[in-house]
Amino acid sequence: MRNASVGTFSVVESEELDASVVPASLRAARGSYARFIRHNFAHAKCEDLPRNGPYVVGGLANGVSAGQLFREMGLREEARIRLVETLIERGYVAFGEGPLTHGVPDLVNTTRGEAAAHAVGEAVHEVNDLLAQSLSNEQLEGFLAGLEALCEIKEEFEERHHHNH
Repeated sequence: MRNASVGTFSVVESEELDASVVPASLRAARGSYARFIRHNFAHAKCEDLPRNGPYVVGGLANGVSAGQLFREMGLREEARIRLVETLIERGYVAFGEGPLTHGVPDLVNTTRGEAAAHAVGEAVHEVNDLLAQSLSNEQLEGFLAGLEALCEIKEEFEERHHHNH
C-alpha cells in the first residue's frame, strides 16, 4: 500500500490496513455524490427532496422496487413510513399498482420524481466520470471489487444475524 492521506487519516505502507482507514475513507468520500446531486436539484426545483429521497427516486427510475431500495438503505420502519409519506406529500412518488416487496408498497415516480431522478442520474454520471479520470482502469476495477466485497460482507452478516433471531 502506498502513502496517502484521507481526510485527517493517513494511510501508510503496510501489509495490513490501519483499523480506521477504510471506514474513515468511506465517510470522507460519501459526500461526493450527495454534493453533486444537491447542486443539480436547484435547477430541477427539487431542493425539498428529503434525505434518502434521491436514492429512492433514482432507484425507482432504474426499475428497482421500493421494497428493495428500503431494504438496501436499512431504514427502520418508522423512518421508512415518514420518508414515503414525505415523498408522496411533496409530489415525488405515488403508490403504484404492483405487489408489496419486502413488506413495502409499490411506489412509482411522478413527473416531479422523474425530474429529480434525472438530476440524480446526471450527478452520478458526472462523479463517475471524474472518478474514472482519476484512476487507471486497474485501480478502478480494484476499487469496484473492494466495494462489492464490502457489500457481500454486509449481506453475509445480515443473513447470519437474521437467521439467529
